[in-house]
Amino acid sequence: MRFQTKLSLAFLVLIFAVAASTAISVHAIREARSMIERMEIAHGVFQRYLKVSIRVAELTRVRKELALTGASDTDEADIREQLSQDLAILRDLIGRGIDVVGPSEIGELNRLAAIELEVAAAIRALEAVPILQPDAPLPDPEYMAAIIGTSFHARLSTLIDMTINEERGELRQTEADSSVRLTDLNVIAVVGLLAAVVIALVGIAILRRDLKAPLGRLVAGADAIGDGLLQHRIPAGGPEEFNRLAGAFNLMADRVLQRTRELSEARDTLEEKVRDRNADLEAALARLGEADTNRRRLLADVSHELRTPLSIIRGEADVALRSPNASRDDFVEAVSRMRDAAVHSARIVDDLLFVARSEEGTVRLNLRDADLVDIVSGGVETARGLTTGGRSVIRFDPDLGEAPLQADPQRIRQVALILMENAVRYGGDDIVIRVMNAPGGFAFSVADNGSGMSEEDIANAFRRFFRGHNAADSYSGGTGLGLPVAKAIVEAHGGTITLTSAPGEGLSATVILPGRSTQMRLG
Repeated sequence: MRFQTKLSLAFLVLIFAVAASTAISVHAIREARSMIERMEIAHGVFQRYLKVSIRVAELTRVRKELALTGASDTDEADIREQLSQDLAILRDLIGRGIDVVGPSEIGELNRLAAIELEVAAAIRALEAVPILQPDAPLPDPEYMAAIIGTSFHARLSTLIDMTINEERGELRQTEADSSVRLTDLNVIAVVGLLAAVVIALVGIAILRRDLKAPLGRLVAGADAIGDGLLQHRIPAGGPEEFNRLAGAFNLMADRVLQRTRELSEARDTLEEKVRDRNADLEAALARLGEADTNRRRLLADVSHELRTPLSIIRGEADVALRSPNASRDDFVEAVSRMRDAAVHSARIVDDLLFVARSEEGTVRLNLRDADLVDIVSGGVETARGLTTGGRSVIRFDPDLGEAPLQADPQRIRQVALILMENAVRYGGDDIVIRVMNAPGGFAFSVADNGSGMSEEDIANAFRRFFRGHNAADSYSGGTGLGLPVAKAIVEAHGGTITLTSAPGEGLSATVILPGRSTQMRLG
């Protein structure tokens, strides 16, 4: 007999045993539920008949109190409502009993109908008893004795007592029957369970005998593969099903070996990508650290640069306020100095905000068609106003007639003025400004013949509030924000700004901007 046939027979026997045991258990549960429900119904009927008897007694007591005294501490209407509810619940319980037990319980319903009629008769008799009215004379003693001794529900009480006794007996009988039935069901369930266990144990012993050797080979093969011996293969032998399983296992081992080799190669590739990614992450972290440093530096710079103008404003205000004999001209002069300090402060704040927004990539420009030659030419005229006393000569030497581009003219003019103002203040006496072609666009340069800048100064020139040695020696009114602002504006237009110089050979600043047809990358 094939192993598959043996296994099928064993499972059929086991399923039959389990099904039989389950059927017995289900039947026992149903019988137990039925017994429990019958006991609950019998107990509920018994309790409710007791309540009906109590309600009738209470109703009689209240009516006697009303007849003798005209008042009672209990509401007669509430007692009648409760009595009506008790009778309705009794009818519902007896109906459930008929559904569970059968037609043999219909007699209970007839007995309840008789009790209901007696209750109605007792209530009518009680209603016939007159109630003592306020300020009325007390009834004569014979009447009072008659009322006190009257029992309006004698027949009803007798009927209810008989019913209660019968229900008590029925409750006891139900409990006894339930106990016997549950004992029988427990015995049947235990026998069925033992039979199922014996059948299962016999089947397991047979299957274990046939499974031990082939399963041992399979387990040994799985352990070998788990230990990393991917070349291990399971030998054939035993039932046909296990031979097929061994073949499938060996095929799986071949695929695992091939997959392991592929995963090893993929792991090497992944490790290389992870190393590259880590390098990118380290670079990103470095940029984040630089951004955080710039933020803290901005706060420090704002605090440092605004301290002086604010001190000036406060000092001028204090002096003006403390001068008892100050004239109007003195106040005007003080307010003028405070205004100059406020303008200087506003300029610092505006430049700092622009640089900070440029670093965050949130700069907004008013782009439109413009001509770089016209923008730089207008800046030259303004810069010539700074050359007081003929100290410097500004020469404008454009190589082009026009240089069309898309830009924010006000911001580009601000860049040109910053470079020209630096050349006038820190450069020599000969300043040359040119506009020329550049790869992908146009460029303009501002060159002077001054003392120039060292490589160290050029490296730090675009850092906020940095001032080179030539600036510190020749002019003390600068803030060190000109070149950082110029760089931010140029980069927001997608261009570049560079400084070239050597000590003693002058300084040249070159700005390259994309032309009108060049795709610009704006911050």
